[in-house]
Amino acid sequence: MEVRAAAARALGDLGLVEAADGLAYATTDADWRVRLRACEAIGRLGAWRHALCLQPLMDDPAWWVRFRAEEALRRLEEFGEGALKDAGELLNRNAHKIATQTKTGRA
Repeated sequence: MEVRAAAARALGDLGLVEAADGLAYATTDADWRVRLRACEAIGRLGAWRHALCLQPLMDDPAWWVRFRAEEALRRLEEFGEGALKDAGELLNRNAHKIATQTKTGRA
């Protein structure tokens, strides 16, 4: 894990947008620390092509990953803002569905 997280951070530090493809893959890593570093790096690189790979991380089990995903999306300006809006709508629908199922005893 530490090596993968360090690699994700280093890819972002390189400053090469070409590194974003590897970082997009890292957003699906099993370890939350790797996903966190990938979010930070994608945001720093301004890799707008990868805004959609950050979107699912808005619902990540790890709070820090959700926070860094949102932060990275905001750094991606119009591309990130659109992905943030879509993610917010999806999360609101999921929250409503869960609340409704809990209320009716189906959850």
